[in-house]
Amino acid sequence: MDSFNPDFSNLNNDKVAKRFDDIVKWTQNFIDNYKISSNIDLNFRSGIETIEEVATLLNTAYWKRMTMTLEGFLKSKTNNELVVHHTKIISGLELTIIDIQPFLLNDSDDTLLVNTEFALFVGLTILCAWNDFEVNNIIKLLEEDSELKEFWSDHQTWLINVKPEFEYPVFLNSQVWALFHKLITNSKINEAKSNSFIR
Repeated sequence: MDSFNPDFSNLNNDKVAKRFDDIVKWTQNFIDNYKISSNIDLNFRSGIETIEEVATLLNTAYWKRMTMTLEGFLKSKTNNELVVHHTKIISGLELTIIDIQPFLLNDSDDTLLVNTEFALFVGLTILCAWNDFEVNNIIKLLEEDSELKEFWSDHQTWLINVKPEFEYPVFLNSQVWALFHKLITNSKINEAKSNSFIR
């Protein structure tokens, strides 16, 4: 990551700060949910001691990667600011989490799996927030709809095997999330929506 030297001058500081706050919240929620579902305490990899340190590391790496990857494609016509669709935000954060691997377990395969689950958790959380979906409703759809379940499983397998340090397919991965959104809306949109959801 140290070899990246992108130009941060066009970044909106409020967006950077908000993404940091979001990552803190998502990380804490993931840890809490993982503890409830598995009864295992998650440890951070060497050099990370707090959730804030996780958020700093992921946020910095995310903005560096996204600026370097997308800067030439996604500029606002009015103020030259980097403007990114939410599926590309999901894609960039997923790939950043897979690259950084913030969580550490005793077994390397378990470490990769839990970090992949974290990446998927963050992606699903963002997708639901942008589209007024209720996360629990989407999880229920994933359990009941065989096509959605297979799609989700295939994406998880891809994430486990992708090597972001050699490739950073933000556009390709964002299309996966756009397709997943389309599959959800075509499946059971009324079950996915939540009238009480506040973005």
